[in-house]
Amino acid sequence: MTPGENLRRLREAARMSAAELAVVSGVPKDTIISWEKSPGRLNPLKPEHQEKVKKLAEALDVPESEIWGLGSGHVRDGRPAYSGDMTKEIARFLLDLSMDEESIPETVRDRAGQLLARVLPTTKSA
Repeated sequence: MTPGENLRRLREAARMSAAELAVVSGVPKDTIISWEKSPGRLNPLKPEHQEKVKKLAEALDVPESEIWGLGSGHVRDGRPAYSGDMTKEIARFLLDLSMDEESIPETVRDRAGQLLARVLPTTKSA
């Protein structure tokens, strides 16, 4: 499940409307609805999204990891272990960033490539 789908599932489990969650969390109702309807909009790499997810998690009385979709053993090798859908989203984003030679500075492209290598599972040769 994507973070937006997780958010909806958790909100509904708490028997709250988007408007009620907005009041309790301080996150605008339109943002909540947008994230639930367009799951790809909720980006774990954006600090402003991280802050809003923190507020939503507090309002829903769940760990932030429940919204982000971290696996049950949500730390692997000292790093977050994202669910398959989240890993694919992050990998796609980092790949796009690392390949954009026209508008992204080389240092950012290099860092995106490094992060991509950390997100993608390593393959071991037999």
